Amino acid sequence: MAYITIKTTTHEGSMTLQERVLPSDLQSEFFCAHLVERLRWAVEDAHLTVSQAAQSPQPTSTDAAAVSSDFARSSAKPSS
Repeated sequence: MAYITIKTTTHEGSMTLQERVLPSDLQSEFFCAHLVERLRWAVEDAHLTVSQAAQSPQPTSTDAAAVSSDFARSSAKPSS
């Protein structure tokens, strides 16, 4: 079985479009038009995701430790 895959990976995770395509599907102009439209959307979304990730600061291990420490302090029960 054939698949068309568009995958974007950033420091925040990944996004994937995976479209199964059969030879008989490509005989339909309706299917082809909609497939191209979905591919266009996926490529635009992938490009936008990568662009936004490049503009936002990437978390560091120090940031993760600070978040964990803050969470631990806020969830600690007061001693009686």
